[in-house]
Amino acid sequence: MSVVIPTVLRPELVRALSSTRLDPVVSEVVLVVDAVRAVLVPPAVRGLADKVLFTGGGRGAASARNLGVAAAAGRWIAFLDDDDEFLPGKLAAQSTACAQLAQEDVRPIVSCRSVHRWEGGDKVSDPIPSKLYRDGDRLEDYLFRRRQLGVDRAAVFAPTLMVEADLAREVAWDETLARHQDWDFLLRAVSLPDVVLHQLPLTGTVCWFGATGSISADANWEASLAWVRRWRDGWAPATYVDFLTSQTLRYALHARSFRGCMTTLAEIARARGVPSRQALALGFAGVVPRGVLENVSAAVYGRPT
Repeated sequence: MSVVIPTVLRPELVRALSSTRLDPVVSEVVLVVDAVRAVLVPPAVRGLADKVLFTGGGRGAASARNLGVAAAAGRWIAFLDDDDEFLPGKLAAQSTACAQLAQEDVRPIVSCRSVHRWEGGDKVSDPIPSKLYRDGDRLEDYLFRRRQLGVDRAAVFAPTLMVEADLAREVAWDETLARHQDWDFLLRAVSLPDVVLHQLPLTGTVCWFGATGSISADANWEASLAWVRRWRDGWAPATYVDFLTSQTLRYALHARSFRGCMTTLAEIARARGVPSRQALALGFAGVVPRGVLENVSAAVYGRPT
């Protein structure tokens, strides 16, 4: 199996690369640097990667993942971000699960639980999510309906995913998206009739907070609204308005965009759904300045002051 890691050469990359060597099932690590070929890649990084590719610079994580998938030789592909890490046994357990599911004439995507940590801190969250996705449920309902405050909401993180290489090439990551690339990849994949998403109870990934350059820190409500409108006709109204409330409205409030708030509220009204109280609480958390929320996370995860 192959591991694909998109990177901008953050300092945490060596940690991520080292974690891919914890399970002997890994046949190769494909590192894709979102930079021009002339950029200097540290020897410690090159020594831990089997293939080092370059996007040409400024292409983004989706392009880097697609390039890595195209170059991967393994039947199964695991994705990892350059500031996160795998835990021992994660890849072996997922490889076994993928092989067993493939015998049932389905194309599996296997996920697992994760824990969160803050850079420089010593505290670890409880395994996330506490409520696993149930095979056969509608993925958008699991992720977005009654989406709530806190890190313990429903989740399928990209660094927890293992997928068949042919499926990853068929679906591909949408390089045009500024937000929600992970959700988009998963939703398009599970819409195929022979694809099954399975979430193991295993805690297999550490997702770190506090690294620079995260797209999740960008309050781009317009990109969020444009993305969810693609799915409007296929989702239940309750799920659609819960997404708009918990995600798009929250981004507009973070950005202090009056136009964003009015546009999102108008979209909610047109959808004729009623947001859940959980989605409302999460959405209106956007009135709290991002710095305050970061300080709360720092207290939870033990970031040094």
